[in-house]
Amino acid sequence: TGLPDGCVDLVTVAQAFHWFDRPAFKQECWRLLKPGGRVALIWNDRLTDTPFLKAYEAGLRTYSGDYEEVNHRNLGEADFTAFFEGDYRLERFANRQLFDLDGVLGRLNSSSYAPVAGSQAHTELTALIAREFERHAVNGVIAFNYNTLLYSG
Repeated sequence: TGLPDGCVDLVTVAQAFHWFDRPAFKQECWRLLKPGGRVALIWNDRLTDTPFLKAYEAGLRTYSGDYEEVNHRNLGEADFTAFFEGDYRLERFANRQLFDLDGVLGRLNSSSYAPVAGSQAHTELTALIAREFERHAVNGVIAFNYNTLLYSG
């Protein structure tokens, strides 16, 4: 990071830890943190508790070539135990975002696993989302429901 040793009380990572070289990141956290400092790893874990969200998830699994490989859900207790050396807490918070169709498509296109714009997979996934949005939107919006997961230690 280029920051001086022992300069921060808290390191936060949102939606990205699963991309990191974990041993290198852990070493950098130890270097950066003041005594008693903490690390917080945060994800919005999208639920599939509505017909729209089930269809959205199915569409990602069908049309996104690397969705399974880059999914933060691939991390397990062993990964967090190793990173935090066994001393961490997991807290869960209900969370939701409301989107119009442009917002849903913007959310999709900002995701690393979205098919490349202009590809056949992107065209088909976008059409699926538009159809499902039309079927399930209430007052022009869809709710994306999450469990926000906070791992800290």
